[in-house]
Amino acid sequence: MLKIGIWGDSIVHGVGDIDELGWATRLRKTLLQERVGTDAGCAEVYIRGVRGDTTKGLLTRFKVEADSICPDSIVIAIGINDSSYVGNEKNTLVPLSEFSDNLTQLAQYSRKIASKTMFVGLTRVDERLVQPLRGSATGKCYTNHIIEQYDAAIKDIAQKEKLHHVAISDRITLQDLDDGLHPNSAGHEHLAVYMHTAIKELT
Repeated sequence: MLKIGIWGDSIVHGVGDIDELGWATRLRKTLLQERVGTDAGCAEVYIRGVRGDTTKGLLTRFKVEADSICPDSIVIAIGINDSSYVGNEKNTLVPLSEFSDNLTQLAQYSRKIASKTMFVGLTRVDERLVQPLRGSATGKCYTNHIIEQYDAAIKDIAQKEKLHHVAISDRITLQDLDDGLHPNSAGHEHLAVYMHTAIKELT
């Protein structure tokens, strides 16, 4: 049996997708359907996306959750909330150096649990709608040039830790972002299709 664990934030959780429950759930559905009637055996895909989560928050739950699942493959898609800020761009929720340290710890934990791990890069935002994020009481702002720094850190840590990495920055257009941050149904479908190819290579 194939067991995959996907950890992340609201985008993994599926926020913005009114047709399904996000790219991860769409991916799970596809993986299950394509294994029906084959000799590949069934697949279990565990989705652990938490709205508003950061690498700091993920560290507090990751080991316990991963130990309880014991997945063959782990996918970690997190970081855009780490890059957010309130007021001053220098006041990011999780400073870049701490973000890199957190990713390194997640990579090392993951290696002990699963045979394969993938870090997923970050999408971009529509800055017209996320400074601050409309409809949010937190006052959090998102800026693409900061997101790009965090995205580069994800790739860098994945390379240093010899993990798989998939970039998704060009997979979402402004038309896929109804609120400026979260993919809409079309955006989640674009991600699901792309991530399906990446997961197939991982497994």
